[in-house]
Amino acid sequence: TLRRVLAMQIFESVLSLAAAFTAQYGFHLQPCILCLMQRVPYAAVILLAGIGLFLPPRAQRAVIALCALAFFADAGIGFFQVGVEHHWWASIDACGTPFGGGTSVEALREEILRASLTPCDIPAFTLFGISIAGFNFMGASVFGAASLMAALRTPK
Repeated sequence: TLRRVLAMQIFESVLSLAAAFTAQYGFHLQPCILCLMQRVPYAAVILLAGIGLFLPPRAQRAVIALCALAFFADAGIGFFQVGVEHHWWASIDACGTPFGGGTSVEALREEILRASLTPCDIPAFTLFGISIAGFNFMGASVFGAASLMAALRTPK
């Protein structure tokens, strides 16, 4: 049923965020700015799917489709980070921002506080040669495809 799909979207997102927070706080793997960006679509899915549980079936299909888009957006960020890690392309400016643009001590202090100290091009962890961003890309792609198929499935 559509409610099951929404519940699974919530479960997948909570599990993904739990893995990210466990890596960060349990294993002290500090995320870069792209890692943090990959958490946002999961939070959006939790919110959207949670609301969707209380909507009529037609609206639930739309929510499931929106969640599919959020999963695909997350997969896109993950793919981008994999490309950065493999040096296929340059990262965004916020990744490992070099210091020195400040014109005063206070401006430099603000730069340091805002900067990501974890570079985006060095994976914090790999398993079988695949980084956390790579695993996130694969998972979010599967979640997105499954959600899209559920949204487009003919009602019975």
